[in-house]
Amino acid sequence: MSETWDSIVAAALVGAERRTPHFEPEGSAALLERLDSADREGHVLRAAAVQSLYLRAGQRFDQDDRPLPAPALPDQRPTCSGASIAHLRRVIETPAPDALREEWLRLLVGRGLRAPHAYLPTLLQWLIEQPHLYDLIVDSLDQRGWWLARQNPDWRAITLVEVDAELFWAESNRVVRLAAVRWLRRRDPVAGRALVEKLWAQQNVADRRSLLAALQDKLSPEDDTFLMVALDDKQSQIRAEAAKLLSALPSSAFSQRMKTRIAQHVQFLQTGGQLTVEVRLPEDLDDELTTFGFSKGRDDIDYIVQMTPPQTWLLKLISLTPLEHWQHPPPDILRAIALHPLAKPLLEGIKEAAAHQRNVTWLHALIETDLMKPTYIPPAPLQALVSVEMYDLAVKRLLELSLEQVSSGVLVRPLSPVGVPQFLKFLQDMEANGTSFNYEILVMLIPTDMLANVIRQLEAMTDENSSKRLRQLTETLRFRHEMNEEFAR
Repeated sequence: MSETWDSIVAAALVGAERRTPHFEPEGSAALLERLDSADREGHVLRAAAVQSLYLRAGQRFDQDDRPLPAPALPDQRPTCSGASIAHLRRVIETPAPDALREEWLRLLVGRGLRAPHAYLPTLLQWLIEQPHLYDLIVDSLDQRGWWLARQNPDWRAITLVEVDAELFWAESNRVVRLAAVRWLRRRDPVAGRALVEKLWAQQNVADRRSLLAALQDKLSPEDDTFLMVALDDKQSQIRAEAAKLLSALPSSAFSQRMKTRIAQHVQFLQTGGQLTVEVRLPEDLDDELTTFGFSKGRDDIDYIVQMTPPQTWLLKLISLTPLEHWQHPPPDILRAIALHPLAKPLLEGIKEAAAHQRNVTWLHALIETDLMKPTYIPPAPLQALVSVEMYDLAVKRLLELSLEQVSSGVLVRPLSPVGVPQFLKFLQDMEANGTSFNYEILVMLIPTDMLANVIRQLEAMTDENSSKRLRQLTETLRFRHEMNEEFAR
């Protein structure tokens, strides 16, 4: 380990009266030499304490002659209760589902409270380790939290995002800075876009794609000018992302052009009281489609849905067409598409358009018609948009398939009072069949106001033959209930 440590150990083994520790001239010697050696045994013990601490520290700190920072201002919010602190300690120190950390923070912010100072370093470190918690962590900080963030280079970026864009970008790691841009965009759309514009030219392809993705929140016609700049990017991936955002702006020149372009390939006709669709595949890529990010090379879509390049181009054309272009009722359009030989690219294109345009009417139609296989569940960020009735219908169909689909994380929105009994019945059947499930994901599907009732029903289902998973689910729901009840006091 080191000559100094070996010498201390040797003195302890043979006896302090028989051997005096020898200290190396480098490292901790200056401090060790100052120890009182009159008491030989005490001298060895004190030397061991100093050297072990030195070895754990790893290096000697340089002297910092800078003045100390001004103290933090007094906090304005009260700290949470002792019981809530104990709950926080549990989600930190035990392998609890990550979603419990998010729920604890959401409850803290919702009640206008703050975390105790001792836990601020942990919460600030979550900015780096769990960037999806960025908004909640930033909203939870009081005066001491912001003061502490300014002292650490890893955390300081959050204090700079609205002050100095270049310094903010230079001082933060990639994960934190992209989360900070998304936070600013949600808080102030104009400032968020201005920051993206300021940083745009210096970024690599991956970061430019992430910056574009941040603009999806609070997207508005005011973003059109910048998105047209991005549509002229040298990289096809950037052009494709810009095209997707522009298609969600029905008034944009891009959207108007897409309406004209799709009419060359897809037409709906009312014949004999029945809606039918006529399709002409793109034969090749022209300059305009290349500008929109289309490529002749195979991409992820080809591999996932097993399509030819022309079919993929058709899918992308439909996905970039404003859904308001289609003049017939969405359910009728989807049923007409399902009867066509090219139903796969047509339906996939509509599904993609409904997602990035966040069109609730079409999301409902996709659920209602149930033409996607195995069934259609809106993407996680959009589940909060659909009605309770449509969400219940989607959950019911999913449960009829298998609980494995549910426990894969496809559902993130809590179940309704209608969905919970269906879920419990299916869970009971899965237990009887010995089928595995992921309790960590299922635990967040139970709404807060139904936790007590669900816990009672699960306890009634549990016996000596119950699986470890069911017991873990019950115990974690019980913890969630205690956590919510404490913040509600």
